[in-house]
Amino acid sequence: MATLTYAQLEGLWINNGGNKAVAPLAAAIAMAESSGRTDVTSANPDGGINVGLWQLDTRGKGAGHTVADLQNPATNAAVTVQGSNDGTDWSAWATFASGAYRRFMSAGTTPDLSAPGGGQAVTTANQQAAAGPDCAFSIGGQHIGILFGHGPTLPSACLISKTEVRAVLGGLILVAGGLVMMPGLVIVMAYGFRATGAAAATARAAQYIPGGGTAVRAARTAGAAYSRGGPQPSKPRSRAGDSGTRGTGGTGAGGRRGASGKPIVTDPAAGV
Repeated sequence: MATLTYAQLEGLWINNGGNKAVAPLAAAIAMAESSGRTDVTSANPDGGINVGLWQLDTRGKGAGHTVADLQNPATNAAVTVQGSNDGTDWSAWATFASGAYRRFMSAGTTPDLSAPGGGQAVTTANQQAAAGPDCAFSIGGQHIGILFGHGPTLPSACLISKTEVRAVLGGLILVAGGLVMMPGLVIVMAYGFRATGAAAATARAAQYIPGGGTAVRAARTAGAAYSRGGPQPSKPRSRAGDSGTRGTGGTGAGGRRGASGKPIVTDPAAGV
C-alpha cells in the first residue's frame, strides 16, 4: 500500500487536470479521507465501497469503476476532479462537510509534480465514468489545461450503449440465420404442398371457376409435354394405294385384282 505526502497529493491533483489553486484543499481532503493511502477501502452506508485516496464511493462518485480502478492514484484523482466539478463542489465528501479537512491545510506547500500517476493514463476511464457504466463508445471528457493545469473539461457524450450494441448484434444474427434457413424452408413447403394433395385440390376447385377448367387443362398439357422432353412429332399419314405390302403375295400398286377383289392367279406356263 503506497502512501502519498501532502505535496504529492497536490501534484497528483494538478497532473490529472485539477485546478492548481484548489490543489491545497484537494490534498487536505485526501489526507482527511485516506491519510494519503492509495489502496484503503471502507464500507459506505449506501452499500457501496469507498476506495482510495479520495474515498470514492462505487455507488456514488466512483460509479462505473471497479475497486482496482479506483485504487490507481491517477484514476482516483481524475475521477475526483470530475466528480467535484474541478474542486468547486465537495458536498459529497463527509470530511469537507464536517470540516475535518481543515487541520491538514497547508497553503505554503509546494506541489510535487513528480507524484505517481498522470492525466493521460486515465482519459478513457474518465470518459466512461462521465458517459455512464453502460456506455460502449463515448466522446469528450478530456480536460484541457490552459493555465497551470487549470482549464475546462469537455462534455462527455455516449455514442452507443452496450445494450444497443448487443441488440444490433442479436438482430444481425437473426437475419443471417433466416437467410441460411430460407432455402430449406422453401423445399419443405413445396414438398408439403405436393404431398398433401393441395395442388390437385386447387385444380378441382378451378373447374368451378369460369375459365378455370381451360387454364387447368392447358397447364396439364404443357406439363405433360415438358415431362416427355418437349412436343412429340406426329406420325405421317398413309397415302392412298400404299396400304398394301410390297413383295410376294402382296396387294401393292403392282398387283392385279379381280371383280371380287382377290388377286388373279395366272398360269405361268401360259406366258401371261
